[in-house]
Amino acid sequence: MKVAIVQESLDVRRGGAETAVLEMARRLTDIGHDVTVLSRESASTTDAAPIRSFPTTGGKLARTRRFLRQIAEHCRTTHYDVVHAVTPTHACDVYQPRGGTFRETVRRSLAASPKNRALHALGKRLNLRQRFLQSIENKLLTHSAPPIVACVSDYVRRHLLADYPQVAGNAIVVYNGVDIDRLLRHDGPLMRDTWRKRLAIRDEERLLLFVAHNFKLKGLDPLLQALPRVTQTCRLVVVGRGKRDPYQRIAARIGVDAQLQFVDDPDAVPALYHAADLLCHPTWYDPCSRVVLEALCCGLPAVTTRWNGAAEALTVGRTGFVIDQPDDSAALARAIMSGLGLRETARAHADNACQQLSMTRHVQALAAVYERVAQSGPSNMRAQL
Repeated sequence: MKVAIVQESLDVRRGGAETAVLEMARRLTDIGHDVTVLSRESASTTDAAPIRSFPTTGGKLARTRRFLRQIAEHCRTTHYDVVHAVTPTHACDVYQPRGGTFRETVRRSLAASPKNRALHALGKRLNLRQRFLQSIENKLLTHSAPPIVACVSDYVRRHLLADYPQVAGNAIVVYNGVDIDRLLRHDGPLMRDTWRKRLAIRDEERLLLFVAHNFKLKGLDPLLQALPRVTQTCRLVVVGRGKRDPYQRIAARIGVDAQLQFVDDPDAVPALYHAADLLCHPTWYDPCSRVVLEALCCGLPAVTTRWNGAAEALTVGRTGFVIDQPDDSAALARAIMSGLGLRETARAHADNACQQLSMTRHVQALAAVYERVAQSGPSNMRAQL
């Protein structure tokens, strides 16, 4: 089947969606589909499916507008059996909002900024590119014959239907997946020993791992606030490109600066899953965090919040814990202390997690969606281009 995947950015340094699209394209190619990724830029990696780039110039909004105009024209004049959009476009048969819907993203972003909510809301209103993409998404989801919406978690589907109940017949869950080969190429016990020595983790210390680029949205502040309540001796290792200074100041103010350590190497994350005792991801919003899924596949228990679709993959009390609110420091500290006792139990569940959460399983489910599109023909919106 000839498939186009529309993803404006392919810079894997930006986050999980970009990496996931490249992994997804590669796996779809592996199972026999003719896949082309349509992007505004070329990828930094060469082992994915072919990439057709549509470079644009100007500000953020202008670049996005021009890119989507080019995509519409390209899809009108080039035959594809399926157009699968991650960046929303009218030219799609399948829409996969890997970052969640724009409405829910805005709501949860505001929840993460309670002290500056009015200013943050103004900033969101002034983000013209986001408003433009939200308008396209809104047209897709309110159309009389919307595309199939492939939700990466039931959490995404619930909020999608709360805002757009008319798409119920076309909204399905194709649960998120991760690259198992990337995770399991490491010798777990060796990596644990190597990295704990490299980080100077003492035998009696427990290693808490936090992996994110957006430190604020993913809950680093409430995690630091919870540390004084954790009675075990812990070190918190943070991996990500967020600004460190504000969090180092917070840690110093509450007396946990000696427990906080940053690691610069994002390629070390798979090894750190084996070195750590608990993944801490008290996020304000995650459609389905790949970090949590990766941790479970490596046998690392996780603590997260109900605002994360990946919480659905946890077996509470066996592979992790889920709290209601990121800023409930007492609940977070209790979950951390309980989660630190789950390393062996989570390791016993790792094989099953690898089967259930693999990118291979994800693209097989997508292939079934593509078959549905092939039987019904292009979406009405795409056909009208």
